[in-house]
Amino acid sequence: MMNLQVLWWAARETGDARYRDVAVAHAERTAAWHVRPDGSCVRSVHFDPATGEPVKRHTHQGHHDEGCWSRGLGWCAVGFAEAHRATGRADFLALARRALDYHIAHTSRDPVTLNDYDDPLLPDAPRDTSAAAILASAALALEEAGGGPPGRYRNEAGRILAALVTRFLTPVGPDDRRPPGMLPHTCYNLHTNEAPDHELIWGDYFLLEALARWQGRGLPR
Repeated sequence: MMNLQVLWWAARETGDARYRDVAVAHAERTAAWHVRPDGSCVRSVHFDPATGEPVKRHTHQGHHDEGCWSRGLGWCAVGFAEAHRATGRADFLALARRALDYHIAHTSRDPVTLNDYDDPLLPDAPRDTSAAAILASAALALEEAGGGPPGRYRNEAGRILAALVTRFLTPVGPDDRRPPGMLPHTCYNLHTNEAPDHELIWGDYFLLEALARWQGRGLPR
């Protein structure tokens, strides 16, 4: 879903409806194949090349195939919020809202997401602070779009941002010698041991985007 933003932009810049049509078709198929009724997301879907029907659903980076990988949920929430911003379609906004509601329902004690909402090691499973930053930006996009009861998603964004800034953003204490402004504890791929507990660029970006939205600066179209 995140890759569609270049198509929304291309459609606006060129006036060529093909870019928009491709993006809409992709978003519709993602909704049909990747989003569960409870708002959680399937990481990957494989298809029969002869029939086009889905034959396998699984995860590369979550804990297990039936779980919900937190960064995937973030991509879902912000991706469908952007799809609504580009098209005005209420169904895309509803999908973003379902993803955020799933997050809220599963993080009553701590809004900073773990790598997978269904990891049996909870609450001691590895975190993914980038997923929390993505969800904060998505929550503010929903608030801007009037996607739910007034204040619901802004309050959730505030809860996430306060936790990220006060507990994770460097420095986290007087003895922390790291450069200020780092967002550590982002998990790229726990299972392959690729950057399982690091600072990664999309975490920094979405934290900055969410803070800009929080201040009412919005985003360029």
